Amino acid sequence: MTRLLLLSVLVAALSPFLNNTVVVVIFIPVFLGLAQQAQEAPSRYLMPLSFSAILGGTVTLMGTSTNLVVWGLARERGYLDLHMFSIAPLGLIYLIVGLAYLFTVGRWLIPRRGGPPDLSRKYDIRRYITELEVGEGSPVAGLTCRT
Repeated sequence: MTRLLLLSVLVAALSPFLNNTVVVVIFIPVFLGLAQQAQEAPSRYLMPLSFSAILGGTVTLMGTSTNLVVWGLARERGYLDLHMFSIAPLGLIYLIVGLAYLFTVGRWLIPRRGGPPDLSRKYDIRRYITELEVGEGSPVAGLTCRT
């Protein structure tokens, strides 16, 4: 639980300065590994990851794409006073209250969903599968990989 909280705080600290999606993608393997180590359902760790990134993104204008859209609309309407940290006071309140809620009351509300079933062993499928569609006018139409 302590490691989950510390990692969530790290994610929330990075999110104001990086795109939320990037932060989540980078940390998914870390949080999944932590869930596996604790023998918990992945949802119990991935949901705090997502929420921490979203809450951290509320601190700056570049934290989430929504903030950037609002900034653009505000500039179009003549409101030029917005800068990188102009929403930080409210964003920090959201972040602190949100994380406090997430790791107290919210912790009990997160569902215990199992991960997706591993069908690769059942159907003897290799780790990566790729499907390509070749158009009719292509010089390789009708050929197999062996020819």
